[in-house]
Amino acid sequence: MDNIISLYIPRHLRREKYLYSVLLYPFWGVQKRQSMAFAASTFDQINFDTQYYALTENSEKANFIFLPYNYWSLEKDEPQLITAYAHEARKLRKPLLIDAVSDKIGKIPISNSVALRYSYYRSKLKKSDIVIPVYAEDLLASYRNGILTMRDKKELPTVGFAGWSSLPFFTYPKTYIKDLPLFLLGFLTPQFDLYRKGVLLRRKALKILEQSPLIETRFLYRKSFSGNIKTAEKNTDILREEFVENIINSDYTLCIRGDANQSTRFFETLSLGRIPIFVDTDMALPLTDIINYRDFCVFVDYRELKNIDKIIHEFHRSVSPEKFKHMQKQARETYEKYLRIDSYTPFLMEKLRQLASSKHANE
Repeated sequence: MDNIISLYIPRHLRREKYLYSVLLYPFWGVQKRQSMAFAASTFDQINFDTQYYALTENSEKANFIFLPYNYWSLEKDEPQLITAYAHEARKLRKPLLIDAVSDKIGKIPISNSVALRYSYYRSKLKKSDIVIPVYAEDLLASYRNGILTMRDKKELPTVGFAGWSSLPFFTYPKTYIKDLPLFLLGFLTPQFDLYRKGVLLRRKALKILEQSPLIETRFLYRKSFSGNIKTAEKNTDILREEFVENIINSDYTLCIRGDANQSTRFFETLSLGRIPIFVDTDMALPLTDIINYRDFCVFVDYRELKNIDKIIHEFHRSVSPEKFKHMQKQARETYEKYLRIDSYTPFLMEKLRQLASSKHANE
């Protein structure tokens, strides 16, 4: 295929001891991340599409020098390697592509670089940042043979949630101590809620919905994070089945940030053809120049969290039965066409092509 993006990784700067970027999985193989319960199954099922990009050993033909290890891990363990890659990019007069996909966020002080991110604040994005979808398994393919079943509209909206939703003080005293200033400052302005631990925001939203006569709820409360084998409270296969069933059997699914400002559940809900309740914490979403997420999602500004039940109820009341079903179809189609890893690849590479051209022009 013509005009594919070429990535160059200098041989003398490769390190076998580090986990490498998922962009390299089609070439170097899928790495097993021992603690993450569902990461490997995602990439065993679907992967980035190599029709649109390739590795090259010829630096002159490369569009980017590629730093193949996570930026934040290297910043902690071997920062001099980051410096070496930045130096190589400057020497070869090529932009540096950085995998900054992590729960951690922060500025990357490297000129002529492009960073891939997914847990970031929309208001802090730079033109050289690319927001990618969370690497989410296509749950409809995995658990429903790819067959989408529609829910009919009923009088009261049913909101589902299965996940980590409690944080006992005696188990997490440091978390509460750290959160206390943000909690108190939140009385002055809700802006500080943006930086609170996500499970505390979840608990607040779940409590409002559970107590509201306007909403029917299907909540499965977890005492720990189910996506990590070390913290899952029971067999992860059972937890996964319950998670999928909860989304499928709900009209809407509450999608609210976790420790990082992103929601894997949001993309998993779309994959199952259900409507997310997207609690907007200034969360950056991918392809917003192409996708109008409000066509198939219900947005709730984090500053209006106290009214979440009323917002959902009013939306549900106003939408027609036909529109309600159409939104479910749109959710699935958008995930399948744009946000699944293989489908997203050409859009990512086109964005990289544009940024590479603009950076070359600005030299």
